[in-house]
Amino acid sequence: MKKILKLLFSVLRQNKSGALTAICLILIGNIFSTEIQSDLIIFGILGLYIFFINVFKLKSKVTFLFCFFILGLLFIEFVFTGVSIHTEKVAVWLFLFMATGILQELVLNKK
Repeated sequence: MKKILKLLFSVLRQNKSGALTAICLILIGNIFSTEIQSDLIIFGILGLYIFFINVFKLKSKVTFLFCFFILGLLFIEFVFTGVSIHTEKVAVWLFLFMATGILQELVLNKK
């Protein structure tokens, strides 16, 4: 079991950009899916990102880059659809990633 976990972590570390791209695609999929609205899914995705922060030793700059990406999505969504369920989802994601980035920066500055 330890060998399998060790192999899994080594594969993850080698595919950092693929894992972060997967988070982006999952995030976009969650934003544009109207049928599924669950806090469990939202916090599961956020937990996966926090797991990737620990595995890849990501700095807060990466999290704030995600925030800029989400802010761009919010702008585009608001321009084309106005106030809608999708716009609200994007705003929630922006808030969660911004809070994660701020907490990440506070923890990194303590060290």
